Amino acid sequence: MEKRYNKKRLWALLLVVLVFAFFVMTIYQNLVVKNIYYTLEYGNLPNDFSNYRIAQISDLHNATYGKNNAQLVDSLRENQPNIIVITGDLIDSNHIDIEVAIEFVKQVKKIAPCYFVTGNHEAWIGQQ
Repeated sequence: MEKRYNKKRLWALLLVVLVFAFFVMTIYQNLVVKNIYYTLEYGNLPNDFSNYRIAQISDLHNATYGKNNAQLVDSLRENQPNIIVITGDLIDSNHIDIEVAIEFVKQVKKIAPCYFVTGNHEAWIGQQ
């Protein structure tokens, strides 16, 4: 009976550790700026697009990375994109801080032309 009790405790402890690790990883991923690079090659692509860099930003949900998003803006500047595409959810419809989004866009439009499509959170604030 003692072995059975220890085995249950071990499984419970393992479950707690896994849940804790999941939460730590989730929080960490939302606090750091990540750059992921893809190189695409097409035989029929016009020469004007040789070494063309597209930066995509998505799902910020009012998050800031450093004061005035300095970490994110600096990362974009360092990567020297030809265009920046913002693919929705700059804001969070549950706690809207439009100034964060506006200030971010003001800064990054100085780096490269920006293109924006709304996400579900932008759509939801129009329904409130």
